[in-house]
Amino acid sequence: PKLALIAIALAGAVLPWLIVRSFCFKLHYSSYRGLRFSFRGTTPQGYITFLLMPVLTLVSLYLLAPLTHWKIKKYQHGNSWFGDTRFGFDAGPGEFYTMYLKLFALILLGLAIPIVFVIAFKAQLASAIGLAHIPAAKHKKVMVGLFVIGFMLVYLVLLLLLGPWFSARAQNLVWNHTRLGEHRFVSRVRARKLLWIVATNVLGTVFTLGLFKPFADVRLARYRIESMGVVPHGDIDQVLAVPEGEVSATGVGATDLFDIDISF
Repeated sequence: PKLALIAIALAGAVLPWLIVRSFCFKLHYSSYRGLRFSFRGTTPQGYITFLLMPVLTLVSLYLLAPLTHWKIKKYQHGNSWFGDTRFGFDAGPGEFYTMYLKLFALILLGLAIPIVFVIAFKAQLASAIGLAHIPAAKHKKVMVGLFVIGFMLVYLVLLLLLGPWFSARAQNLVWNHTRLGEHRFVSRVRARKLLWIVATNVLGTVFTLGLFKPFADVRLARYRIESMGVVPHGDIDQVLAVPEGEVSATGVGATDLFDIDISF
């Protein structure tokens, strides 16, 4: 256990640096019309964003989760460049808190409905599942077991339903408040469409024993990207190139190893 804690502490200490290096590498080797992107966020800012804020989020019992989400996107988008033109991010933390509060309300509503149903029809359910033929001493254990199973099923359904809803809202919130100089972005991801894609992707992956997974990933990425656009304000070709040196791939390899993908 002590060695495990030391390993976690070391990983936490180096991970923000690796994530910043990953951003630098991915943007440096991405280009549009021959002009490279770049990331110019500082490492101290990275430690505040990817180490201090997640720790504070855990200590606050996730009350700071919306603020952490906002700071990550503010740091990521606000420090990205295309040639000599900087990206900007003008969303406020209040908009992230509103989105998370709606998600929390939907989760409470989703959990409350089956609980109220069980309480209201407790006698009928007990008769339907045959508790009348079970000794009274075992009633409580059976009911607790059924409640746990039912709770997990409700949780999975909520995850399937609310996951696409939250993903759509988050993408629209982030990109509708992102700009490149005077040019702005728009995102119109629809939660229902995203839910349909996610649900059919899950079914396709399950019934093909995983063979459909690559097609599912491409299908989801295509919809999310095709739902985005750029509203130009003037000539975007006026962006000029900026000379830069090579960027190490160390961060990319490490973040891939830890399966971390804080993408746009």
